[in-house]
Amino acid sequence: MCRHDAATIAWPRIRRTSSTVSACHRRVPPRVSSMQAESNMINRTDPLQAIAVQADKMMLCVLWALQVFSLALAGLNDTLGIALGIGLVAAGLPTLLFVYAPGSLATRCAVAVAVMVFAALNIHQGAGLTELHFGIFVYLAFLLAYRDWRPIVLAAAVIAIHHLSFHYLQELNYGVMCFTRPQLSTVFIHAAYVVVESAVLIFLATILRRAAYQAGELESIVSALADIEGRIDLSVPAANPRSRLARSLVHMLVTMRETIAGVRDGAATIAGASGEIAEGNAELSRRTEHQASSVETTASAMARLAATVRQNAESARNANELAQAASAVAIKGGEAVKEVVNTMGDINASSRQIVDIISVIDGIAFQTNILALNAAVEAARAGEQGRGFAVVAAEVRNLAHRSASAAKEINALITNTVRTVEGGTQMIDKAGTTMLEVVESVQRVTAIMSEISTANQDQNEGIERINHAIIDFGENTQHNAALVEEDAAAAEALADQARHLNHLVAAFKLEAGLPASAASPR
Repeated sequence: MCRHDAATIAWPRIRRTSSTVSACHRRVPPRVSSMQAESNMINRTDPLQAIAVQADKMMLCVLWALQVFSLALAGLNDTLGIALGIGLVAAGLPTLLFVYAPGSLATRCAVAVAVMVFAALNIHQGAGLTELHFGIFVYLAFLLAYRDWRPIVLAAAVIAIHHLSFHYLQELNYGVMCFTRPQLSTVFIHAAYVVVESAVLIFLATILRRAAYQAGELESIVSALADIEGRIDLSVPAANPRSRLARSLVHMLVTMRETIAGVRDGAATIAGASGEIAEGNAELSRRTEHQASSVETTASAMARLAATVRQNAESARNANELAQAASAVAIKGGEAVKEVVNTMGDINASSRQIVDIISVIDGIAFQTNILALNAAVEAARAGEQGRGFAVVAAEVRNLAHRSASAAKEINALITNTVRTVEGGTQMIDKAGTTMLEVVESVQRVTAIMSEISTANQDQNEGIERINHAIIDFGENTQHNAALVEEDAAAAEALADQARHLNHLVAAFKLEAGLPASAASPR
């Protein structure tokens, strides 16, 4: 901040940089007219007023002491009337001004004139005694208590006029005394001493006035910082300072106010953020616990599913083995059916050969029957000689007839057998075809079961990996839960620090009627 801006310093209202802090500070009241009145009162207060009043009191004591001293000197040259008349006026007029206008410039000037009047009175009472001229330098030094060059200049002018005028009046024998022997050179010597002392006193008064004004401004600023509750009140605007140190102090207080307000807002933001973090951590902790429970349930279900899949894989392997065994049995059955079909073909061929043989036997029986008939005819022709032959021929005929009958029956049986064998052959052919289809189906089932077994094995491996991943996820969830607890503890520690910071900042009052931590969340 530039120096030329220090005189117009205002206490800026700190802009809220956080929405949370803005919401918390909505209760801050605006600056009221009472604060402005207090500010105006502070601005109107002269830091040198108290010093001037104290100097007035001291100088009034000096004036009345000089009145007593004048009365004491009255016995030297019978000057009691002059001592009373001039002394009472010289001491009484400043006293009246002090009563009605303490610390005013008029009172200071009246005191300056009065002390020089007493110096002139004492010199006159002492008939121009040189030692009484020393009082002029002493009284000029007393005026330094005002820390104002104007009373010193006025007093020096008054005593200079007195010396010049009384010197000439004494030479003209008007009855006034200034020197034991009036000489103009003595007037100039005394004037030179007065000028030198006045110059030094004016220089010192200027320095002391600046220092006093600076001290007064500092005291005014520091006293404005005091709070009836023991806090440091930074809410009251400071008077427009003119001294460099006071401007520096005001600048420092402005910076301190902004810094403390920033700390307050930061503490409020930290407190709000820590509260939100704590709430978020609590919610995250609940969700993490729920997630951990869900993960445990899922892991248990996945373990059961993995066991079921392993059992299914084992069953699939067993079914695959059984299917492979059934396929082998079916293949063997197909081969056996093929052999049966071949055997039935052989039986069918043999049956056809038997039919042919039966046909031959039937032909032979028919021819035997014909021959028996011929033999019977021939035996009948032979008469008695051929009777035995006729009997044999009849038996042969009967035998041929039975052979023919038996051949027919055998032929019928063989024919039925051939039909049955042909039907059986057809059925066996169908059975062979069915067995081939069964073998193909069993082979397809075997292939499918093999694929199912492989898929179950892959699924088992995948489920095992998922199970391991879920276990790892559960461990990570537990680790996250531990981290959430640590974050919650850190957030609580941060909230404690924010509360402690608010407690420290509460020692400063930044705005009227509101401590520095009033807007901060507890």
